[in-house]
Amino acid sequence: MAWRIKQVTVCCLLIMVISACASRGREITQEMANSIVVGSTSRAELIESFGNPIGQTYNENGLLQMNWMYIYVGYAGIGSKTQILTVLFDDSEKVKKYTFTDSIPGDGVRLGR
Repeated sequence: MAWRIKQVTVCCLLIMVISACASRGREITQEMANSIVVGSTSRAELIESFGNPIGQTYNENGLLQMNWMYIYVGYAGIGSKTQILTVLFDDSEKVKKYTFTDSIPGDGVRLGR
């Protein structure tokens, strides 16, 4: 009987470890996104605040666009959160435009300026 209890306990622990939560990137709060000032916040300031972006590209006009992303998947895959910050810079590497999308379930999507 004791052997059976140990088997069940080990099995439950393995399931908990395998199905644990996971995240990627750095969480972006609405307050952090609101601190971005169009025409004032620089590329260097954003990297200092949000870390290195997950990607960057140049648009058809030669302007730099950088993307930050945070993904969280809850325990056993229940619940998730995705946040994406996309920033377009002007020629002087100041924010020209940005979009912040926060897909917290039931909380809607929030957009930047």
